[in-house]
Amino acid sequence: MALLAALTLHADGDDDGAAFATGVGCLLAGLALGALAASAAYEAPLLAWHQAQEQVGPAVVEGTLREDASSTPRGVALVVDVDRAEGHALSGGVRLSVAGVIAPTAALEWTRGRRLRVRAHLRRPIAYRNPGVTDDARALARRGICLVGSV
Repeated sequence: MALLAALTLHADGDDDGAAFATGVGCLLAGLALGALAASAAYEAPLLAWHQAQEQVGPAVVEGTLREDASSTPRGVALVVDVDRAEGHALSGGVRLSVAGVIAPTAALEWTRGRRLRVRAHLRRPIAYRNPGVTDDARALARRGICLVGSV
């Protein structure tokens, strides 16, 4: 109603009404875009596929490295933009941990943009429910990572 009134005022030459209508329009557009982005982040197709799977073992995932591999105390970490899982075309991000003796040496070849096909044990990130501790699952989802796993 306020938007309609503001547009009516603008027709009579009231510049304040036009500024108000523009501000309300921008606010509503921002809220709609934010809601769509949150929905896409928290409901990735890869996550829905993973939840529907009955298998407990590893899955074959294919995708592109989002960034160069990084060393961790227990091996190497990879962030993969998945486009296929077990032969199904899907989208979503996965953070993988690679352990083993050759992982640090192989990590030099795992650079941004490289295609990978790996068999990984996938799971949802842990959501800590302790007061004062940030929710890692939601933080990862906002960065486009819906699953974590080990290779």
